[in-house]
Amino acid sequence: MKLKGYLYGCISSASYGLIPLFAVPMMRKGMDIDSILSYRFACASVVMCIMLLVRRISLRITLKEFFLLAILGTVFASSSQFLFLGYNYLTVGIASTILFTYPAFVALIMFLLFRERISFVTLASIVLAFIGVALLYLGDGQSGPVSLLGVIIILLSSLSYGVYMIIVNKSKVRHMNGTKLTFYAMMFSSFIFTAKALIANNGHLATFPDITSAVCLLSLALVPTIISGITMVKSVHYVGSTITAVLGAMEPLTAVLVGIIAFSEKFTLSLAAGMILIIGAVTIIVLADRKESK
Repeated sequence: MKLKGYLYGCISSASYGLIPLFAVPMMRKGMDIDSILSYRFACASVVMCIMLLVRRISLRITLKEFFLLAILGTVFASSSQFLFLGYNYLTVGIASTILFTYPAFVALIMFLLFRERISFVTLASIVLAFIGVALLYLGDGQSGPVSLLGVIIILLSSLSYGVYMIIVNKSKVRHMNGTKLTFYAMMFSSFIFTAKALIANNGHLATFPDITSAVCLLSLALVPTIISGITMVKSVHYVGSTITAVLGAMEPLTAVLVGIIAFSEKFTLSLAAGMILIIGAVTIIVLADRKESK
């Protein structure tokens, strides 16, 4: 079962790292973030609803589950909103690497709210992770520091994603079918962004500037939304939120490659150092957690 959890975690994080490959081209062609995310989650919701109906999985939920799933959708929507906003201020590689600090937020929240023990090694690793963020902020020493606002925005995205994972693992919805849970979270997210887009755009959503943008939208809904969301929930079920978090190392690695190959971003020394510190720190957090559990 744990092997399945590790596999699901890797698939989830690698597919999530492809977000900029599909999102950035649409943003560069003038589509607003709310409309993109509205389309993204609406398409994902429809596909997952069909999957549930084909598999004859009941869509019924209790009133308590309704409120929990609404909260999940809101938190996930917040994470997506901040991430897309961050792309306006930071390169894909830097934004995605900073996003990977969410395991540190998971560990801190689990300690503060659920009284899970936190060792000195884990605490030191959390500090190390944020030193990595500081290195990314300072830049390569030639072009100066990157946008502080951008760093803060991505950290908020990271925090939101960590909260989402904890709710999935600690609330009563953890026993719900993974596809069903993800469907409702995406559906509530789509409601939020559709409402925002309609308000911002005088009652209508943005239109697609070309066929390429439509293909990017469908890919965005399928790969880093449906596939990533379902496999993440399955990974949390099998190995827990902390282990799933460290398997997320595939996300910044994938995104950095996307930035270099698709958007001609430079792989700088500060980016390399920041990645090593953040990924290394998160790995230590998980190893320390497993040792304490044993």
